[in-house]
Amino acid sequence: MLSLKESRIRPVVEEVISDEHGVVTKVVNFERCAGGHEARDYVSYNHGTNTWRSYYYVGGYVFSNFLLGAKGEVEANKDLRLFGHICNQRLIKSVPGPA
Repeated sequence: MLSLKESRIRPVVEEVISDEHGVVTKVVNFERCAGGHEARDYVSYNHGTNTWRSYYYVGGYVFSNFLLGAKGEVEANKDLRLFGHICNQRLIKSVPGPA
């Protein structure tokens, strides 16, 4: 389950099955978000100096292996990971580089 609890976005529940190498590849789409926490401004130096302002939410996903069998064992072996979901990003300052 992927969840952005601090936003208004509904949790996303996806079932996935790994291949023979244990690899899962799947694109998961979230609804658009608005608002969020203001991140520290980010400066990139591609074609000059560009300052970006971003707003984000922190979310989490839980991996559960249902092949473990008993519900208690599945619950005990859940794996939680966190991620950031950028809601808005805009260029606030740009200084061209040398020609």
